[in-house]
Amino acid sequence: MNRLKRPIIALLRALASWIIQHRHLRHLAFRALALAPRGVQARLRRLATPGSHIAPPSPGGGRTPYLLSPLAERRFIDLKARQRAAAAPSPGADARPRLAFVSPLPPERTGIADYSAELLEALASHYRVEVVVDQQRVVHPWIEAHCPLRDVAWFRQHASEFDRVLYQFGNSLFHAHMFALLEEIPGVVVLHDFYLSHLVANLDAAHPETGFLPTCLYLSHGYQPLKEYAGGRGVHEVIWNYPCNLPVLTGALGVIVHSRHSPALARQFYPALDADAWSIIPLPRTPAPDASRGDARQRLGLPEQAHLVCSFGHLTSTKLGDRLLDAWLASALADAEDCWLIFVGDTPVTGLGPVLEARIRAQNLGARIRITGWVDSAHYQLYLQAADVGVQLRTRSRGETSAAALDCMNHGLATIVNANGSMADLADDAVVKLADDFSDRELAEALERLWRDKALRDRLAQRAQALVHSQHHPEACARRYRDFIEQCQAQRASYQDKLDRALTANDASDDRALATLATELAGQLPARRGHRQLLVDLSAMARSDLRTGIERVARAQLLALMDRPPPGYRVEPVYLTELEGRWHYCHARRYTTQLLGVQPLTLADELVDARGGDILYIPDFFAAGVVAAHREGLYRRLRDRGVAINVLVHDLLPISSPEFFPPGADAIHGQWLAAIRDFPQRLICISHAVADEVRALSPAGQPLPPIAVLHHGADIAASAPSGGMPRQAKKLLDKLATAPTFLMVGTIEPRKGHLQTLAAFDLLWRKGVDANLLIVGSEGWKPLDDSQRRTIPEIVGRLTSHPRRERSLFWLSGISDQFLEALYGVSSCLIAASEGEGFGLPLIEAAQHRVPLIVRDIPVFREVAGDHAWYFTGLDAESLASAIEAWLPLWRQGKAPDSAALPWQTWADNAAQLSHILLTAPAGNGA
Repeated sequence: MNRLKRPIIALLRALASWIIQHRHLRHLAFRALALAPRGVQARLRRLATPGSHIAPPSPGGGRTPYLLSPLAERRFIDLKARQRAAAAPSPGADARPRLAFVSPLPPERTGIADYSAELLEALASHYRVEVVVDQQRVVHPWIEAHCPLRDVAWFRQHASEFDRVLYQFGNSLFHAHMFALLEEIPGVVVLHDFYLSHLVANLDAAHPETGFLPTCLYLSHGYQPLKEYAGGRGVHEVIWNYPCNLPVLTGALGVIVHSRHSPALARQFYPALDADAWSIIPLPRTPAPDASRGDARQRLGLPEQAHLVCSFGHLTSTKLGDRLLDAWLASALADAEDCWLIFVGDTPVTGLGPVLEARIRAQNLGARIRITGWVDSAHYQLYLQAADVGVQLRTRSRGETSAAALDCMNHGLATIVNANGSMADLADDAVVKLADDFSDRELAEALERLWRDKALRDRLAQRAQALVHSQHHPEACARRYRDFIEQCQAQRASYQDKLDRALTANDASDDRALATLATELAGQLPARRGHRQLLVDLSAMARSDLRTGIERVARAQLLALMDRPPPGYRVEPVYLTELEGRWHYCHARRYTTQLLGVQPLTLADELVDARGGDILYIPDFFAAGVVAAHREGLYRRLRDRGVAINVLVHDLLPISSPEFFPPGADAIHGQWLAAIRDFPQRLICISHAVADEVRALSPAGQPLPPIAVLHHGADIAASAPSGGMPRQAKKLLDKLATAPTFLMVGTIEPRKGHLQTLAAFDLLWRKGVDANLLIVGSEGWKPLDDSQRRTIPEIVGRLTSHPRRERSLFWLSGISDQFLEALYGVSSCLIAASEGEGFGLPLIEAAQHRVPLIVRDIPVFREVAGDHAWYFTGLDAESLASAIEAWLPLWRQGKAPDSAALPWQTWADNAAQLSHILLTAPAGNGA
């Protein structure tokens, strides 16, 4: 056994390293076949099906494999090579760590390329730097002389040879290759733009078959943006509203940003993400050399004595070039022959650029207002040297830092900015800072003030240069880079050591122990995600949504919670599944995307990584699975991790009234009740009557979880209602309107009182009462043998063979919610003859349509309807017939109890109360 354990422990140590790098696949680390001894490989293959995904459970059950990527196997091999490469260097060798620097570089037309070039020389003091690029050539003398150039394919093959990896991430196609690289080869990420949604959308447009945009929307922000995306709001609006960057943030070993604005955005979008752990390092700027303003103007062909205002950067709508032009034309500068305005930057073929060009031509001011188009680095520097004033404006910041604003300050320009995004952090005495939502008049006044006041320009220039030289010097920035990169590496090594110790201390000699250990190891890693999770258990519905009462409740609550999640939480539907004798929760992504009506996605129903602070809410009823999962210890493990568990109790009728249910249902329900008395933090009952029943059916002296009561919502439209009207709908509705119509709503089951109601109406019809009986509900328990269905076969037989069928007796099975709403509209009264209910949702639905109520006098109906219903007692036909006869004249006189005054709430109200309950610590047992 010890000979077998040693290779398994070695394998799992490698697994620990891999888990550190692939947190999002932490449950799935059993694919190390290339490293496993042959005697262990067969067992590992049974634990992992290559390339498979967890599939949604089928009604018939069956085993569900783990999700495994072919990438996993390659990463294990790479880890071994990395360990060899990380051996102590030989005496005399360069001890600097080897750094892979992944970034676009000059001559690519992106500011990040220039930024990276400026940083590299300073970083070389601390690392042996090699640059990884996805471009045809690099044109930069120092980089070409000092940094080996690697392409992406080479890097994939040799990644294990590097000690550190640094990614420069921006929101453009220059960074398209980095998503896959970061997933395969983790490193520290420099986030130049907080929003990456434009990059994601462009990648999706190039390869729509991948579903990259909707997948990133879901992984970053959950289901709400998918609903918006599929609901017609379009790509443009969605990508402006959602950053789409969480896979990058959680896949990074650490995150570097350039201003406080990006961590603020992270806290807004991802409240559970530890943005305080990010490092804020200013953009490096090499102090601008002293240069002759006159020489620069001469080389650019600009007048020596002109007052030159420049704005730098691509002419996109977010840089407000149109606002600058408006303010300029409204100012005194427009009439002064010696005042010039130049936009230094590329003009997109669509959007703001062409509009500005046309407007400038229409002013007939010659060269005094112009757009340069794209300029190379040398000419960019010349304009900075030649200008008197820089204007850098922004709106709808994507979390970027304005390199152009810093360039203006570095070159001694008096600079006008507005307080949008990161520019709000600029020192007030180093720039002219307008409000974020400045007016054109304010901008015009700032332009005029700087034109007329050279002393002010000089003071701003001096202060701005001092600030840039002290805070943005490349060597100072490089030292901060080194400190943060090494901090991330030390933290990673600490996790590795912790997991190694855990692996050594645990026995993993059989399949189940391997699976158990993997789950426990996952729990030892820090959670890196954007939100806490509200896990909504839909275990039965994900298998087969029968659209009966319980399903309607669970579905309506889920949709309302998704529309307005509890603050700081992300709503995730899940379901129970058994893998290798161990119970887990899986994300119900396929079911949920179908429910929401969004396009099919390539999202796997992966195992749930539940952590402290998460909430598990169980509104669905999947008794056998809950009992089995409880016995196996799933809920204990979740509670030990700090997950709060809440169970919705619809009713206990199979226990209190077993005669109404199939034989054995009381035993199954009893096991379920025993389980939910044991593991939840709280029970939520749908009525006080159910809460009383829970207490009454619990053994004396046995403690109960705290109990909360939450009444249902009642707006059908909020529960993903089914649509469609049958061809004969109008004919039936017209017929029902010709006489008083009494409506029953509910599945055909023994407890619902159908036989008594049929018998009562037989009495009324024999007496000549002109009335319709309309029964809406599907036949219950159809998969069971008739011997187990109690009175259902008798009810169905009487309904189908009744002599008044289709004349004054109507049975509608399997109709849409849309048709049901129409039937409420023509009904005169709802009869609720059920002998047992948890709530009685049809009472509320009928009241919404001002349909009067005749209901059985049971506690839950009294609780729901109060004084707004007509009550009857007794189980015989005469009792109900007498109640109807007494009610009819009152109804005709308008004196019957008015259901319209019955209090009810929407499912949005229900979900708001539910959120409050879930977020509030329970008090006392069985309260």
